[in-house]
Amino acid sequence: MKLSQVELTTSESPPHQPLPIRFSWEGEWLEIIDIGRSWTSEQHTHYLVRTAQNQLFELVHNKDKNVWFIKPRHLPHPAV
Repeated sequence: MKLSQVELTTSESPPHQPLPIRFSWEGEWLEIIDIGRSWTSEQHTHYLVRTAQNQLFELVHNKDKNVWFIKPRHLPHPAV
């Protein structure tokens, strides 16, 4: 799935890395309750986040342009 630009709110955390707090998705602001794995590439920082509605998203921060992108992800199904 293609990344889409997203509007979000961040907080600064050491060492001055913006962390996502909430974001706008399909006309609704979603609160982030958990930031899981994160990793960096040359120009981007990626975060796997979970919302209060138990939805999983990948948020990508373009550090050079200070622009954020989003990609919905799927939670794994529990083993039965």
